[in-house]
Amino acid sequence: MNTNIYYKSIFGSTKKYANWLQITTGANLFKLNKIDTKNIDAADNIILMSGTYAGQMPLIKTLVSNWNNLKDKNVIVIAVGAAAASDKQSEISYELIPAEIRKNIKYFKLPGQTLNQVKNCVKKDNILPIISILEEK
Repeated sequence: MNTNIYYKSIFGSTKKYANWLQITTGANLFKLNKIDTKNIDAADNIILMSGTYAGQMPLIKTLVSNWNNLKDKNVIVIAVGAAAASDKQSEISYELIPAEIRKNIKYFKLPGQTLNQVKNCVKKDNILPIISILEEK
């Protein structure tokens, strides 16, 4: 199965996860702003990743604007941020994805790190559930 990963990283956590996913799966790795129809058409799995910044996810604009090309793919959306998945802000960020798209994607919230954090919560084991989904296909 051909997999493309598209990511945007500001603090580096998302880039770490994207690189680990690429190494583990052999996926093609692109910056989020490099998404194009030709690359989407060639892939079975599409992973869109970005951090969450003040409750916003840059990947949403890309997801929505490319949905017609993505809707028949196995789409995995990964939000990376310091807030826990159960945090109200994380839930609000997720709900910014249109409902008709949300029901057709697999969504993960992974812990990220800010510049001020000392504790390293960005761990390779965090991507194991995503690897499992890719291996099911």
